[in-house]
Amino acid sequence: PVAAPVGVAADAAPAGAAADAGEELPATATTLLQALDWHVQAHGDRTQVTVLADDSALPISYRQLAASSHTVAGALQRAGVLPRQTVAIMLPTSPEYFAIYLGILRAGAIPVPIYPPARASQPSLSRTILAGPVIVEALDDGTALVRIPGNDGLLVVKGEGPVYSD
Repeated sequence: PVAAPVGVAADAAPAGAAADAGEELPATATTLLQALDWHVQAHGDRTQVTVLADDSALPISYRQLAASSHTVAGALQRAGVLPRQTVAIMLPTSPEYFAIYLGILRAGAIPVPIYPPARASQPSLSRTILAGPVIVEALDDGTALVRIPGNDGLLVVKGEGPVYSD
């Protein structure tokens, strides 16, 4: 197996190599989202990533990841996130992190991961990183909260998927 980032298991073959001999690859995809969408069509129920937490492993399929990223993108757009707007992500490695990262891309915005996760209230955060008005933050109960200054709408993400509320 390929070494994976902390908290993520990698079952797939190295980048550029087919998982099975003779398997087709998304050769025409030029973006991460195009590659994801290709995999959804080719084998959507195959595991794309496995998130490790404590003693459990949560497999996420291409289809699940694509569906949750579409939900996040729609909610971000309804909440007022604009194309090419930066969105700071302050979340630990989790299923929600992957859906939010790809959802930001689907919304046409620019994800700006901040690691290790930190709070916007901490003075150590760079003003440059937070120049974009949108911040995705991890709350103590494991909920991901999207804060959009000047907009009362919030996107709250936990467990099964995002919930958009006003």
